[in-house]
Amino acid sequence: MQTIVSGEAASSGTIVAETRKKLFILAGDMVGYSESVFRNPETGVRNLVTSRNAFVKALKANGGRIVSTPGDFVLAAFESASDAAVASIAAQSALLENRLQDSRWRVGIAFGEVFEIDGDIYGHAVNVASRIQGVAAPGQILMSDDVVRRFPDGFSVVTESIGSKRLKNISESVHVYCVVSSKPDEYRSDFVGDIQQYRENIVKPIVEIQPFEPQDDSQSARFVASSLQDEIHLVLARLTNSISVRDTTAVARGKPHYVLRSSISARGQHLRIMPRLISVSDGATIWAERYDYDLRDSFDAQDQIASEVVSALQLALTDGEQAQIWKRGTRSGLAWETFQRGHDEERRYTREGHRRAKEFYSSALAMDPTYLCALVAFGFCYLDEVRLGWAENDEKAIHEAELLYERASRIDAGHSDVLALLAFLRFLQRKPQEAQRAMDDAVAVAGHSPEIVGYQGALMDLLGNYPAAIRAYNRAASLSHHVSPWISANLALSNLAVGRAKEAELICREVVASHPGYVRAWLALTVALMRQDKVSEALRAASRVLDLDPKFTVTEWSHGRPFADEALLAAFARDMEKAGLPS
Repeated sequence: MQTIVSGEAASSGTIVAETRKKLFILAGDMVGYSESVFRNPETGVRNLVTSRNAFVKALKANGGRIVSTPGDFVLAAFESASDAAVASIAAQSALLENRLQDSRWRVGIAFGEVFEIDGDIYGHAVNVASRIQGVAAPGQILMSDDVVRRFPDGFSVVTESIGSKRLKNISESVHVYCVVSSKPDEYRSDFVGDIQQYRENIVKPIVEIQPFEPQDDSQSARFVASSLQDEIHLVLARLTNSISVRDTTAVARGKPHYVLRSSISARGQHLRIMPRLISVSDGATIWAERYDYDLRDSFDAQDQIASEVVSALQLALTDGEQAQIWKRGTRSGLAWETFQRGHDEERRYTREGHRRAKEFYSSALAMDPTYLCALVAFGFCYLDEVRLGWAENDEKAIHEAELLYERASRIDAGHSDVLALLAFLRFLQRKPQEAQRAMDDAVAVAGHSPEIVGYQGALMDLLGNYPAAIRAYNRAASLSHHVSPWISANLALSNLAVGRAKEAELICREVVASHPGYVRAWLALTVALMRQDKVSEALRAASRVLDLDPKFTVTEWSHGRPFADEALLAAFARDMEKAGLPS
């Protein structure tokens, strides 16, 4: 440790003590505070103060020195890596124990030399900790490799690498680790929260499109308002597997979760269109944008605005960052819409759905042969058919996927979707280490995409690391308001793999309530019910599986080896057969 006099202070005649030392810096941030205060200022501030007090108290009790607590941010310093790790776990646990799950915090920890000036600290480690915190999921604890390397031998906190990250305004990549548990033999679900909290995200969003409102009485504004509303409704109506849409005249069960409305104003040959997505529960604006429209343009501009609005809804509600990846991949609005229809069919996980998905992807590529996301999705269809036992010839299907991967990699080999396709391709080619490396690279590129993080979970399942799979699915769910049914169904299967039948049942019931045609969830529900001796309910769930997929057999399902462990695979097969599914 070195104490010097600040040069700037000395020149002004003021003596300021400046201390240099190496510390472990913890940065914590409350998730969603700004939105919470916008919705209800009094409740938002009260939740912040209550949760921050619990958070800070736990840090202090475990060796932390609180440097500052500006608003929804906490900065703390520790003398040792072990103290920083234990304190962060204690702080997250305190929130859960005090039933403060709605006030979730993200944590980042870094190590390095800092400057202490009049009680404040400055330096590279502060910046890194803050940036690491920014890429964490709600409730998650991330730390740099500099911290992990300084854990004492035999230290009880278990971490898992999530790869190198490019952090904002940090020149070099930082290798980041996630805290998994506080004991080597203890499973924790990444502090994402209890199963009830997860279930709330499974519900398929219902969006009501209200009449778009012209701000003047011009004929052009009225025409664009009506036609744009119809175009958005048409596109969303074709994506029924992810978002339910209706207009104000529809008679439907259940209240909408969101309302889409827009104002349209005319000025000469130009129109300004300002759509907003509003949460029905509290009136908060989830998303808003402004588009300028030239009346001299063709209908392509109107179609483009419609696709931008739909993509924004996906970004805000269901697919998170992945929606932007899909949208950026092509300049053809029709190719994008055709791809979206294919993706909606693929998500059904039925033979017929996959057949139609491949047709849509092929059509999208005919419109834009360089549409990378369509190439990747087409390749995944072939690999999924192998994994699900639907391929007539496994080698031929894998070869087709390889050809599509090669086309995509020539466009951008480092694209997250391309790397994810490579991961599953290498797994089916029995190259697990290469598969793991490719998936790590994909997550490093697009760690905020629910789709990519969900793929990571699926690969962990195939490799037999079920706790890691559960953590990945939970993180994927935290990255969007409404989690995709395939991620939820996979999470249910992973819970079954670690003996959590009740949790699996709860998840599956939520999935089939919103997605009654999703056969994979019915299959997991069948096994979950059998393992709880709910035989009559299991028989009904199995019957639903056969209604949706009349050609289903247990042998075919097992052929894709969804679980690496032979005993686990055999146990699933026995439960399915006991429920009446054909062998």
